[in-house]
Amino acid sequence: MNIRINILALAFSIGLACPLLAQAPESSDGLSVAEHNAVSKKKGPNDRAKEYMKIANQKAMDARKAADRGDAKGLDQSLRGREAAMQGAMRTIQEGQSSGEDMTRAWEAVDRGTSKHTEVLTGVLSRVPDEAKPGIQKALDSSQRGHETALQSIETARQERTARGETGFPGREGMSDRRRGGPPDIREDQRGTGRPAGIGAGRPAGGPSSGAGRGRGR
Repeated sequence: MNIRINILALAFSIGLACPLLAQAPESSDGLSVAEHNAVSKKKGPNDRAKEYMKIANQKAMDARKAADRGDAKGLDQSLRGREAAMQGAMRTIQEGQSSGEDMTRAWEAVDRGTSKHTEVLTGVLSRVPDEAKPGIQKALDSSQRGHETALQSIETARQERTARGETGFPGREGMSDRRRGGPPDIREDQRGTGRPAGIGAGRPAGGPSSGAGRGRGR
């Protein structure tokens, strides 16, 4: 075990000491042309935001695989890609809200994804050398903030539906286990993103983001 840890530490030291490989123009933001195209093919803002989350989920898993290999460059690229996808999701949600769309389904995708990202990144943090930890901790912090934003926005939507006398709540079964009071689902990737500046200025999931309770309520 000590030999493996020393090898990983050496691999990360070498990788982090070298400049990052030049990024292809199509992936300068951490996302490939194919990934951008996959998002653009989706018709509505909810589906586009969900596609961004799908990409973010894969990037979180890629980060874990890179950490296991001792691949510092791959880890950095995966973390940047995850953040770019999360920012894309949040930006798309904000744009949808600004145009009057109910973005509940997208917020639920953020809730599920960020819950998964956090579990993955926590595991990565415990296995990498010290020099790799700051970047992962930054991603973790941003993941947790994004998760709280999603929870608040979903709760606001629930409260507004209740006030209007609506009995159903779209996507209830799609909520993360943490949101429903159970243990987090750690079978896939796991939790993550930060909230872009000004995201609170939008009208999350049909209502203002401020004042939303953290609990789900029934």
